[in-house]
Amino acid sequence: MITAFHRELYYAHALLGIITDQGVYILDQDNTEVLQWSAGNFIYETMENADNSFSYFLQDW
Repeated sequence: MITAFHRELYYAHALLGIITDQGVYILDQDNTEVLQWSAGNFIYETMENADNSFSYFLQDW
């Protein structure tokens, strides 16, 4: 699971993240396409790891 904020609409959002050998992809309930991490219009806050720990991302708004 990924927590994020939408860059343009500024609302909090939960995403499903899938880590593959070709990169990280996100599934978003507001979009019918599977997107690459870099193509998402989000400010990423946290991502849950396989061991149930969390990675935190410090990004400029």
